[in-house]
Amino acid sequence: MEKILPLLDKYKYLLLVVGVGLLLMLWPTGEARPPEQTAQAPPDFSVSELEERIAGSLGKIEGVGRVEIVLTLKTGVETIYQTNEQTRTQQDQDNGNTTRYQSERSQNALVLSGGGGNQQPVAVKQNYPEFLGALVVCDGAENSAVAWQVVNAVTALTGIPSDRITVAKMKNSEGSK
Repeated sequence: MEKILPLLDKYKYLLLVVGVGLLLMLWPTGEARPPEQTAQAPPDFSVSELEERIAGSLGKIEGVGRVEIVLTLKTGVETIYQTNEQTRTQQDQDNGNTTRYQSERSQNALVLSGGGGNQQPVAVKQNYPEFLGALVVCDGAENSAVAWQVVNAVTALTGIPSDRITVAKMKNSEGSK
């Protein structure tokens, strides 16, 4: 004890800092939260909702009037998931002269396990749809400046080239010819 007391007196501030640090590390921070998962469910994509949003925006362009839009898809939403890949190689020899190699590959999806047996695949990449073409029917289609603005807006919002966008005049809903 006689040797320990002078050491404690000499290093009392260092021991105090270490003790406070340990106390802070062990201090509860509030409610226990489940760990955040890196994989999330892919967002729902709806062509009809996108058409409505674009139509709403196009309708705000001066001279367009009533507007409807139809989009066609080349590809839909695609999610790429993380996989575990294992390769096993086996070597066979015949009489010491001929060597043959046989290789087997297996690939499994990587999943995160949550509480209650809940499993979720790990998404690596989300590919959004690719559009093929668009038809825009609006009141102001006969005005070339309005049609040009509509084509540019649809190209900017969807990435569809202008040669695959058709702008047509909406027929009068009153039934007159």
